Amino acid sequence: MIDPGPLPAATAIGVDVVDCRDPRVLRGLPKDRTVERVLSASEAARLAASGDPVRDFWLHWGAKEAAFKAVTLLRGAPPVFAHAAFEVDLDTERVRYGEIELALTVHATAERLVVVARSAEAAEHPTWAAGTVEALHRGVGGLDVDRLREGSFSAEERDAVRGLPSALVRLAVRSEAAHCLGVEERRLQVVCPPGPTGRRPPYLHLDGAPSTDIGISISHDGDWLAWAVSVSGSAGGS
Repeated sequence: MIDPGPLPAATAIGVDVVDCRDPRVLRGLPKDRTVERVLSASEAARLAASGDPVRDFWLHWGAKEAAFKAVTLLRGAPPVFAHAAFEVDLDTERVRYGEIELALTVHATAERLVVVARSAEAAEHPTWAAGTVEALHRGVGGLDVDRLREGSFSAEERDAVRGLPSALVRLAVRSEAAHCLGVEERRLQVVCPPGPTGRRPPYLHLDGAPSTDIGISISHDGDWLAWAVSVSGSAGGS
């Protein structure tokens, strides 16, 4: 894979989805040691005063996960992921990591939480969407994951496809990116660099080369999938 390096700030984006029907969410707040690992002292103080601490804990979790993905694109490589190092303020919809500040967009329903993190230079209203595994699976004709992997992905894409949700969310973000760029989807690939699980951010390739005009991010949890796209003003089909 060609190393795309850091992406322009206008294309730095991250998304995370939490399935509110997952048993880990339905059980309530995690154990104290988990809360202490994930939250900073100021975040924990605000959580203690929250009217809905379970929802707010998972929103913090999603914001930190989304921010990690955006920072990875900004830096060109994943940083050390210590959750508490990402300082979230849900009131101002901001998250700070060192010298980097990102804006948050939060979409919460009874069934799922979606958080999008973006740089200040990115679009004020980033393109994002969410869907269920079942709904997207129906949309591709009910193929099993092996047939889906072989029939819908290039050789460069396949090694990052780890299961049905992984496959479906990649198809979704690729389709979204094609629409945003105004190009045929067959010209696009969603490619991950080599590395351990969780440290292989997806990059969009156009005509076989990484595109610096667009940043993409994907997430799946339980039955929910989410994807986001951030396009620079200079992007467009050719």
